[in-house]
Amino acid sequence: MVATASLTTIAIEVYTIDKAHSDWIKSSIGFGAWAIFPYLILSLLLLISDKTRLQSIVAFVGSLILVLFGVGALFDGFFVHLDAQNGLLFIFIPIWQLIGGFILALIIFAVHAIWGANN
Repeated sequence: MVATASLTTIAIEVYTIDKAHSDWIKSSIGFGAWAIFPYLILSLLLLISDKTRLQSIVAFVGSLILVLFGVGALFDGFFVHLDAQNGLLFIFIPIWQLIGGFILALIIFAVHAIWGANN
């Protein structure tokens, strides 16, 4: 799920790049890396968390919300509601996803601390 969201984000970025400029590939590498950074952090979070059933459910629901928010906002901004400021989505969506990922990490580790490995 997270890998699919990363690929979708990169595909939307490639679709929206202004290919008229000769250096478009250099300018898009940084934005592409920044756009998939929250998905990499989310993958790392899912790898290091314990695999109890309750933590898995919380991690799945939280990551589903983060992924749907990111891909949905990009799709809405670049295909539904076209605007000149939609390029800013590549800057602000990863920030919001990182904040959401931090909150998700706190919830996952709180579930572990409260209910332990019994579930």
